[in-house]
Amino acid sequence: PVIKALQWLKENQNSDGSWGSGKVADTGLAILTYLAHGETPASQAFGPVVEKGIKYLIGVQKENGELSADAYAHGIATYALSESFAMTKIIQIKDSMEKAVQVIIDGHGDKAMDARTDVAISGWQLQAMKSARLAGAANFHRERATTKAVYLAKKFNQATKFLDTVKFSWPPEGEIPLELYFHLTQKKFLEGGKPWVEWNKSFAPTLAGAQKPDGRWDIGGQEKFLSPVSQTSLSALMLEVYYRYLPSLQKTEDWPVIPKETIDPALIYNPVVQTRDNAFSTFAIDVDTASFTLARRSLLSGAMPAPNAIRVEEFVNAFEYAYPTPERRAFA
Repeated sequence: PVIKALQWLKENQNSDGSWGSGKVADTGLAILTYLAHGETPASQAFGPVVEKGIKYLIGVQKENGELSADAYAHGIATYALSESFAMTKIIQIKDSMEKAVQVIIDGHGDKAMDARTDVAISGWQLQAMKSARLAGAANFHRERATTKAVYLAKKFNQATKFLDTVKFSWPPEGEIPLELYFHLTQKKFLEGGKPWVEWNKSFAPTLAGAQKPDGRWDIGGQEKFLSPVSQTSLSALMLEVYYRYLPSLQKTEDWPVIPKETIDPALIYNPVVQTRDNAFSTFAIDVDTASFTLARRSLLSGAMPAPNAIRVEEFVNAFEYAYPTPERRAFA
């Protein structure tokens, strides 16, 4: 189901790199869906799709850091940029991430009026701040940022007091928004144990069976707030929770701060390699290192990485091959 969803999103990406009519929110969710599958701008099948989406978000950001005047969309897009930087270490993304996080710290969306809005805005902004912290956002290490994160956590918890009583159904019953299922899936997954086992048994087969033949999820007229792009992204993200590619889905709450001078330079994350500049590689499959990066972070924090998040070829890619430079370019 996940691959079909990624293919559907690829086929429905707008020419400017965005998705849907909601643009910023839809685009943020679509990017997160690719990242959660381990797809980065260096990936073979979906790399260009991810790159265009990230460039779109950076391109629409205002001077004041806003990705959208809508706090809901801004939270999702900030979350997407934070995870993007955590998995790629591209400096341009870091700059946009920190400016976007500062907007949240300064109070964007604090005046939500109803429970659904509180869940939507506080939930996404809390995810964005957690991800930005793990990614190393410089402006998170301030007292004001910590205070804002605590505020968002309390607000989200108050708005979701009934989470443990929610049962999964498709389509969602009553006023339960699809994104609440997403937050609930993450919550139960991180908690583990019997609550997760029971939730997994109920949601995974039902959700997978509800996917349309073309790869999307679409409730139709019953869903008044989310586009087919957002519905598809949220549904796929729920099924991708097992992969734990997103740094914010790691079960360790606090990443240790390790001084750079104590890290072997050979183990530092290698940036994206352009095959036109590194002639030993004939195809882009040789440059994706996301699995190594995330596994390394898990081990340094004292946690074992998920078995299904280990991709041997990406471990190999993270180190210099030490091949001699070709005398001629590949296939020349």
